[in-house]
Amino acid sequence: PEVRQLALSVTAKLGKTTFRPYIEKGLLDPVLSVQVAATQAAQIYYARTQDPSITVALIKMLRSATHWQQRLASCRALGAFQAEAQSVTALAKALLTDKKTIIRACAAKALHGGRSAAAAKALIYAADVVHEPAPLVRIAAVGSLGTFSTSEATATLAHVALSDPDPKVRHAASAHRDDKPGKK
Repeated sequence: PEVRQLALSVTAKLGKTTFRPYIEKGLLDPVLSVQVAATQAAQIYYARTQDPSITVALIKMLRSATHWQQRLASCRALGAFQAEAQSVTALAKALLTDKKTIIRACAAKALHGGRSAAAAKALIYAADVVHEPAPLVRIAAVGSLGTFSTSEATATLAHVALSDPDPKVRHAASAHRDDKPGKK
């Protein structure tokens, strides 16, 4: 497995589109550590090539992986692909539907940046205690909402800062509301 991991790292750094199939094959490797290395390689590959086709394999991994570690690795990698609408859609779906708290929190963090209406909608939903029971996820959601400059994001942060039952979530919402772009 170590040789395959190293090969994936080198392949990604070379940044040639002809190597994409090797990274995609690494995402399907039977060894979890190789799959994680492949998700990291996919991020490097995308940064060097801007080839969005690698996102398809990562999205498939996020949606269908049986082990939470696989979904977590693909979720982290997809955060680097926000320019691709399909990545945002997959992350929003993971935020709203994954059974694992850590995956939902990772998806919320990955949706930061304030660029997508779909991301904002999912984050607003996840920031609400009525819809999201886990404080960890709500904290991640308000953290990412703080990067959005829409009136809906600002209103949600204000509401959560005043009404969330968890003091850590209220504090995070208040801090991110006060740190919003353009607010001093």
